[in-house]
Amino acid sequence: YNRENYEEPIKNNMTQTDKQETRPWAYGVNDVGIMLGISRSMVYKLFRQGELKKFSIGTKSLVLVKDLIDFIEERTE
Repeated sequence: YNRENYEEPIKNNMTQTDKQETRPWAYGVNDVGIMLGISRSMVYKLFRQGELKKFSIGTKSLVLVKDLIDFIEERTE
């Protein structure tokens, strides 16, 4: 996670139609499960156990990229 990769487009007032690559700030439960190689239900279990941080927009649960990276780094040596 490099904060500059996410802040630079904002600083430059760029839109998604600009040619610079844009990256998501957060992923949904399905994408998180795919990236971690686990099921959706396991992702929800990690939420309930407080092991993986999430936030919600309406009914959609999302995980910030930085929180996903922190989760992975905490479990690797």
